[in-house]
Amino acid sequence: MIECGATAMVSLRQHDVQPNSVETIVISHGHGDHFGGLPFFLLDAQLVSRRTDSLVIVGPPGIEDRLWQLMESMFPGSSKTKFRFPLHLVEMQIGGMIALDDAITLEAREVSHPSGTATLALRLVAEGKVIGYTADTEWVDALEDIARDADLLISECYHAEPKGKFHLDHQTLCSKLPALNPKRVILTHLSAGALEASGSFDYEVAHEGLEISL
Repeated sequence: MIECGATAMVSLRQHDVQPNSVETIVISHGHGDHFGGLPFFLLDAQLVSRRTDSLVIVGPPGIEDRLWQLMESMFPGSSKTKFRFPLHLVEMQIGGMIALDDAITLEAREVSHPSGTATLALRLVAEGKVIGYTADTEWVDALEDIARDADLLISECYHAEPKGKFHLDHQTLCSKLPALNPKRVILTHLSAGALEASGSFDYEVAHEGLEISL
């Protein structure tokens, strides 16, 4: 699972995804809409779903401290929980690669979005298919490594046109992505203004419950 925002548990239940089926959660950065659902996920695993299988949480350097701070802020004392299942926290090295299992590798590149941790764009390779994920960021050169020849690129697109720093926009994506040749692009993290303009966008826009086959 990539990201675990504050409403992640609601979405999992709505779409009949059992939380215990999630083996790994990858977090791109330390903002609440990307990792704020972890306390709910962990406490559900402990108290409701009664998880016994191990869970791996992968994130940028500093994510472990941020997680326990968040747990204490939301549920005082919860950071001291002795979990009934093995919990492994992995902090990715910027520019590094890790194997999530025998068939899946994950690469990380630092992008530009202040969040209290580094913000990582991700490139996942599984069974010969490549999925790129920009996370939240303005355009930086590191995104070329993430997007190039990806079978699927999931890109944030907060704005329709360039507007300030730290977020991508449709106009910039249209100018940068053709040379990188991602086979399919899906936009997410749209602001109200971008949603209003999205009917004229060149790229597909994600929606709740979207299922993708590669």
